[in-house]
Amino acid sequence: MELELILDVIKTRITQILHKKLEGIYLHGSIVLGGFQKNKSDIDLIIIINQPLYLHEKHGLLSYFLSQSMTPYPIEVSVLEKSRLENWRHPSTYDFHYSEYWRDFYQNTPISKINTHLKEVHTGSDLAAHLTIVVNSGRCLYGEEIGQLFTTIPKKDYLLSLQGEFNDCLKSIREKPVYCILSLLRIEYYLVFAKIISKQEAALWGVNGNHTHSKKLLKKIKYAYENENRNIKISLEELDELRKEFYIFCSQFSND
Repeated sequence: MELELILDVIKTRITQILHKKLEGIYLHGSIVLGGFQKNKSDIDLIIIINQPLYLHEKHGLLSYFLSQSMTPYPIEVSVLEKSRLENWRHPSTYDFHYSEYWRDFYQNTPISKINTHLKEVHTGSDLAAHLTIVVNSGRCLYGEEIGQLFTTIPKKDYLLSLQGEFNDCLKSIREKPVYCILSLLRIEYYLVFAKIISKQEAALWGVNGNHTHSKKLLKKIKYAYENENRNIKISLEELDELRKEFYIFCSQFSND
């Protein structure tokens, strides 16, 4: 099924589940930044509602995304109230969230614990980053135009959101070298040029850009990303050295 047809199906089903509570559905991530890859990129969604969701509505979304995600694209979605945009605070709360990270929990946890989780108030430190991309590059699938509904997220909140991603990638660089290195390059690029780029653009900058990192290593990363090869040979020493370089760079930048 073509991507645009899948997006139309997703839009239709979300409107059926949320009815009058739905304000809008918006795309962010690689699908709007460029570099969307059919075999590994997520469909990243922000859904805005005008009232809190009831438990049965959350279950309706959960059931749908469990069935729709990975057929063929993984879906990551966050649902938050319009009032959170109007009275912005970082980290923002949200009403519902799903990504493939949560599949095992939702499929193998007793329903009572799932209900408790769905009723709890959760915050998302990465929402500032997601909403920044919506404002700057997003696409409206349904509802008000982005410029009418969203306001610019304060830069300090966006940087705090990036800091969380930065720390996670430093910790996980050995386990997920391709994903983490491209994410770290994206963060470094933003700190230098104040521009948000895709992982594809980060791969190109890694090979061709003016920086001090090992071009030999970053060529391997670019090749692995573009050819879906996660079994490239990278020594732990190379990864640790690169991790150290990113840490020193970002520490120096934050002190300027």
